[in-house]
Amino acid sequence: MVRATNLEDLVGAYGLVHQTFVEQGFIPPEEGGLRIRPFEALPEMATFVAKLEGRIVAVMSIVPDSQELGLPGDHAFRAELDCLRAEGRRICEVTNDVVAKEHRTGTFFIQLTRACFAHAQSIGCDDVFACVNPQHACFFESVLLFEPCGNRRSYSGAPGDLVEGKRLSLQGLEERAIEMDRMLGADAFLRDYYYTANPYHARVRAWAKVARNAFADPEMLRELFVRRSRLPERCSPEELAAIRKRWGPELFEEVFGSACAATAVA
Repeated sequence: MVRATNLEDLVGAYGLVHQTFVEQGFIPPEEGGLRIRPFEALPEMATFVAKLEGRIVAVMSIVPDSQELGLPGDHAFRAELDCLRAEGRRICEVTNDVVAKEHRTGTFFIQLTRACFAHAQSIGCDDVFACVNPQHACFFESVLLFEPCGNRRSYSGAPGDLVEGKRLSLQGLEERAIEMDRMLGADAFLRDYYYTANPYHARVRAWAKVARNAFADPEMLRELFVRRSRLPERCSPEELAAIRKRWGPELFEEVFGSACAATAVA
């Protein structure tokens, strides 16, 4: 389990997400075979991957909320997320959560949640939001301790793409895990799994530093977001402006060119 910070891992991660979502009918095929949105261009978005024999077999990302872009779930759960924002809560969202179909009976998904929760806590989030397939809703609530945060609705408009909103409050989570462990008795695992024996608490800050350095490399950014995915052509001026703000004007123009730079500040 590692945070994807280099070109190979990022391409592998977003390629698996694209392949899975296209097969499920949730998104149309993209020319470059990668699912890359403006969110993926934000340096603060963290994408974690599980590998088996060098091949990426599972992906999960965490996107912190921002004034410029909001969260991926806003288009389906804006009212619910705005309620949390109105309380002054800092939200992040789990997205890009896929496991290669031949490995869905393994533990890759639950391992990725450990890394994502450790990361969310390290950046000071109050809540983790997730758009969840109804088939997985019970698991999110009974094992991961999420609570309902939005009734069932269509996420993409594609047939069968129904989701439910779930919210995990990180405040007091360890105490809730301890209480759940008391109920589990000899089968208790939650506090150890997510806190005392979670190895990712010791790694996420170092991974974040590597990611910041990667997002300062114009060649890597140009390869991923221009040559491989042609992201600027699919962005609105507001989305370009958000990316420009995160990268800085000089790096943004070096990667995307002067025409995009002019559009982003227009």
